[in-house]
Amino acid sequence: MNVALTLAVEAEVDPSLVSMLYFPEEHQLAVLLPLWAPLVLPLLGGLIKEIKRYRDKGRAKKEKSQ
Repeated sequence: MNVALTLAVEAEVDPSLVSMLYFPEEHQLAVLLPLWAPLVLPLLGGLIKEIKRYRDKGRAKKEKSQ
């Protein structure tokens, strides 16, 4: 167990592997955008609808009280 831990720690800081830990921002975006877009777009659309509904409800209430 101790040998495995020592080898894992050594591999973590090995110069040949450190470059594999960092990816350019564009690559991260290219990988994550297809995963997040189907989730985020409907949520943003729903949020915009709710904001409009809330605003319209406030306007209707204001007109009714006048």
